Amino acid sequence: PNCWYQKQEEERQRRQREKEEQRKTHREQTRAEQDAWQQDWIKNKREQDKVDKERKRQEEDNKRQQQEKETAQKQQEEAERQRKRQEEDIWKKKEEELHRKAQKEAEAERAERVERQKQDEQSNLDGVT
Repeated sequence: PNCWYQKQEEERQRRQREKEEQRKTHREQTRAEQDAWQQDWIKNKREQDKVDKERKRQEEDNKRQQQEKETAQKQQEEAERQRKRQEEDIWKKKEEELHRKAQKEAEAERAERVERQKQDEQSNLDGVT
């Protein structure tokens, strides 16, 4: 009878060891799965950070290029306005010069007419006396 109890006890202990072994295996497997999941998460996070960083760099490049383009366009527009102002100034000066020249010519013609009239009057007076 003692043997039967001993076998029962050994059987119970064996089952207990198997259960513990299964639990241990399950814990290790769970831990391994968690570690693998964590490694995947870290890897994906790094990749996402890399993608985000590249996207941000690209956006900054695009913004910088757009600003450079706008600056160049503004400079070109300002240069064009300045060129037009200079051109207008040149035309105004030419116009003023032509106007002064025309005035001088008109003055000279008037002076010449007045001189001729005086000479004609003088001739008439000389002819009368």
